[in-house]
Amino acid sequence: MPGLDESNAHSAELAHLFAFTMGERPLTPVQQSLATRIQRYRGAFARYGAPLAPGRPLWPRAAPGTVMPLSPTSTRPTTSFAADHQCAFWNGPHPVGTP
Repeated sequence: MPGLDESNAHSAELAHLFAFTMGERPLTPVQQSLATRIQRYRGAFARYGAPLAPGRPLWPRAAPGTVMPLSPTSTRPTTSFAADHQCAFWNGPHPVGTP
């Protein structure tokens, strides 16, 4: 929406997918590199039905506990994503009044 600051986590990937920036801030060279990787993986998935981007790490088959995060500095499968992002906390019940 015009005039709406969308520089929040819920729309952060949009600047990497499309040719615009969030909050009038251009992408840094590292962010631009990530944007290129994201676009190539998504483009390959749309074209071939699999994210087989030339010159990029092979995307592994889905396996329980294994994910392929795309970060500014690395693209590789990992089994520590859930622990790194404290998923057990977010998946658990939270009594009213607790963070």
